[in-house]
Amino acid sequence: MIDISVIVPIYNGEVFIDRCMKSLSIQEECEFEIIAINDGSTDNTKNVLLTWQKHFGKRLKFVEQDNRGASAARNRGIEIASGKYITFLDVDDEYLPGRLKKYVDFFEANPDVGVVYSEPISSSKGREFQFYQHKKRKTPQGWVYKELLTCFALTLPTVAFRSELLRKVGGFDESFKVLEDYDLWLRLALLTPFAYIDEALTRINVVPNSLSRVLYRLEVPYYRRTLLEKHKEFIHDKFKFPSLVYRKLYADTYFDEGVNASKLGDHKVERRLYIKSFAMYPRNLKPLKRLIRSFIVNLSSIIKCNT
Repeated sequence: MIDISVIVPIYNGEVFIDRCMKSLSIQEECEFEIIAINDGSTDNTKNVLLTWQKHFGKRLKFVEQDNRGASAARNRGIEIASGKYITFLDVDDEYLPGRLKKYVDFFEANPDVGVVYSEPISSSKGREFQFYQHKKRKTPQGWVYKELLTCFALTLPTVAFRSELLRKVGGFDESFKVLEDYDLWLRLALLTPFAYIDEALTRINVVPNSLSRVLYRLEVPYYRRTLLEKHKEFIHDKFKFPSLVYRKLYADTYFDEGVNASKLGDHKVERRLYIKSFAMYPRNLKPLKRLIRSFIVNLSSIIKCNT
């Protein structure tokens, strides 16, 4: 009986595979399988995985498919996973020793819990630091839908699931380019309690200012609005003042989009988005303050140019 399945989607990840697989090779005291999905890689991913398959034997399932994106690769892994529980690992990240055993033990001791998460740590240029920099990060447990929607962050490699629940909600929505994991959390939070292990068990390897991180940040506001529209009826059921909550969260997406425009130097678009955000939710003064600051900075630039 397989306790837990680890699904690893890989696209052109040959330089990370050894580090990733080494972190799995030291996991002990539970029965686990690794499902590596080669998502149409054009580098040497296949040969590196075949070498590791010799090391792991039947414990490593190696699947190849045309390039369809990480969500499709993860969904393929969910389809063939035989573990009682499922967890995911990005090829550029690592599990710390004992990670899988602690999750399996927690699930076994808490049969009502469907989703478990823990702390990540970050590593960049050989230096480790807290993944979530804000000191008052919320780590709620139980029925967490409201917290997830409004103020609660999770990162996928720190989370594990009961397999039957993951299949029940249909896995990842492949239409989402970003926030596909956030969409999954919300759907699961309607069905099951979440639980938290207060321990760092996963290392997230960060590449500062990478192109993928920049593109991710630019696309987030659009997909957050898509999520809000998708969950509008649940917001109505879960909150005392649903219209106010919806408008506040929707306004936040315009504010974030304005910040992105500011970073790109498009100040005309930036100001329009701040106005849009403030008009939608006037109780939040942040967009108004950023709008005023934008005009002051612009005026200062004009004065400097004319002197």
